[in-house]
Amino acid sequence: MLVTDSNHSELRDRSKAEPSAVIKNNLNAQDQQTSDFKQKLQQFGFRLETSAMAPRTRQSVAASPSQKLTSKVVKNASASNSDVTSKVRIDGSESATKAALSNSRKRKRAMKNVESPTVKGSAMNPVNNLKDSLEEGLILVSIGVNPGIMTGLTGEAYSHPSNRYWPTLYASGITPVPHKPKDTHSLMDLYGLGHTNVVAHIASRAASDLTKEDWMVGARDLDEKIRKFKPEAVCLVGEGIFTQWFRYKEGRPHNVKKDGPVKFGIQDEKYWIGRKEGEYKGSTTWVVTTTSGASTKHSTQERVAIWKPLGDWFAPKRDQWIKERKGQEETADVI
Repeated sequence: MLVTDSNHSELRDRSKAEPSAVIKNNLNAQDQQTSDFKQKLQQFGFRLETSAMAPRTRQSVAASPSQKLTSKVVKNASASNSDVTSKVRIDGSESATKAALSNSRKRKRAMKNVESPTVKGSAMNPVNNLKDSLEEGLILVSIGVNPGIMTGLTGEAYSHPSNRYWPTLYASGITPVPHKPKDTHSLMDLYGLGHTNVVAHIASRAASDLTKEDWMVGARDLDEKIRKFKPEAVCLVGEGIFTQWFRYKEGRPHNVKKDGPVKFGIQDEKYWIGRKEGEYKGSTTWVVTTTSGASTKHSTQERVAIWKPLGDWFAPKRDQWIKERKGQEETADVI
């Protein structure tokens, strides 16, 4: 057959006008071949999985209208976002850039302020169930910075598994047997050992989350609590607590060159917590290492060695406490 320009034009128009018909014919031919092949396999005793040999449909060849629409919407949204970004960049003004960054930071903070799966409050304001273990006549009160997330949730001091507080109490001789966080409040009756924190009313993931105002209010409240209950001694669990306390007492940061480095053990009497001239000399104040699992400044051996003098001081007083309590119980039984 001789192909002229008119014939060529006719074929081209036909292919443009009937593309779906051509595709349909091809699919029908493939389906017929598949059906013939199935019949031959069945004749030879083969079992066929219909889902594995399902004939192709037009959806596998061409996207559905809804898919095309979704793709178009996504492209339009991307183009819109790109236009906004481009406008900020092209504008180049400092105010526009700051506004964009500010909105971005606000969105990030809003995303963080959601319900946490581990606490009964927002991630920005976690619950705090920890109560002070304080009463008059205690031998020693242990003072931390503030409750952590898990401590606030459980209401038990130093309850995070990575914290070495409870093993250190036993290793240094402060407690005669190992204890766990659940024993927090019972140690007052057992040994005359209490617990509190500088910022007792706020739970947070880290001490760095506390503001200067939190420290100032907490230090003032702690001073008042110690004057009220008058324990024989207190220990600050971490030298960082002492530097913050120094700032509160002196109204200025601790200066190593002028004031000397922070020393472990008993502090100078003028820095005893609760001290008030003419009213109360304060409780003997010890400084020991932090027991936080996040701190790697001291090894286990170094930490226990620093705590040991406190344990040596406390142990005989603790034993006398136990003896007196036991005598009181025996007397009560006789009566």
